[in-house]
Amino acid sequence: MKSLYGLIMAGIGIFKDNRKLPVSKLSIFLLYLKLTLRHKFFPKKRDVTVNIFGFQVRSFSYKTLKFLFYELYIKKQYFMKIDAENPLIVDCGSNIGMATLFFKLLYPKASFICIEPSSHTFKLLSENIQNNNIENVTLVNCALMDYDGTIKFYYSTEQSGSLMMSAFSERMKQTWEEVNCRKLSDIILQQKVDILKMDIEGAEHLALKDLIDHNKLGNIDNMLIEYHHLMDASKAELGSFLSKLEEHHFTYQIQATYSGSKKNVMQDIGLFAYRLKS
Repeated sequence: MKSLYGLIMAGIGIFKDNRKLPVSKLSIFLLYLKLTLRHKFFPKKRDVTVNIFGFQVRSFSYKTLKFLFYELYIKKQYFMKIDAENPLIVDCGSNIGMATLFFKLLYPKASFICIEPSSHTFKLLSENIQNNNIENVTLVNCALMDYDGTIKFYYSTEQSGSLMMSAFSERMKQTWEEVNCRKLSDIILQQKVDILKMDIEGAEHLALKDLIDHNKLGNIDNMLIEYHHLMDASKAELGSFLSKLEEHHFTYQIQATYSGSKKNVMQDIGLFAYRLKS
C-alpha cells in the first residue's frame, strides 16, 4: 500500500509540474514505475543497470537508482534554465553520475567537472560517463575540504554507494577509507562556472570558505546546494552560510521539509543561490 501511495503521489507531482524536460511526463512516470517494481521485487539485487532516457546507468542497487531518479526527474531538485548553450557545470558529490546525466539531458553541449571521493563509487561514475560517451568531462577522485591532503571518508558496509557517505562521522559512522582531499578553488581555476552543484555531506561550509578565501566565488553564476543543517546538533551555522552568500552578491531560494517541533533534528535543505545582477 505504501508503494502504491508513493506511485500515485509521484504521478500527481509529475503531471501537475509545469517545468519541462526534454522527455515526456508519461515516460518519466513509466520509468519510475519500472524502478519501483524492480526495487520491490528485487530489493537485495546488487550491481544493476537500467536504461534511463538513452543512458545506460549502472548502480549499486535499485534502491539507490530509484531514489536518485525521484530526486532528479520527479522532484526536479536540480532543474534550472540558464541562457548558456554550452555551460560549464561542476558536480561536487557526483556519486554514480545521475545528476551529470540529468544536466546532459538539459544541456547537450555542456562541459563537466565531476568530483567524487569514494573509490568504489568513483569507479561506477567513471563507467557511466565513459560507457555513455559523455564528452568534455573531467573526473576528479577526491573529497572537498579547505586544504590539500588526506582524510578519513566514512561509508556504509551494508549499503554500497550510500548517499550519506561523508568526511564527517556525525553523518556516517560505520567504517572509513583514506581518500585524497583538495580545495575546490584549485579545481575550478579561472573558468566561469555556470552551475555549481554541491552535495558533499557537511563539507559545504569548508568549500564555500575556500572559494571566498581564494577569490573564486566570483567565477560562479548559479549554485545548487544541499545544505546539511544541524548535522552536528551543537552547531547551528545556516545563518553564517547564508550571510556569506549575501556578502558576495548572491541571493537564494530555500526548500526544506519541516519535521515538527523537534529539537536537534538534522535537515537536508535545498538552496538555489544565484548572483544578483549589478
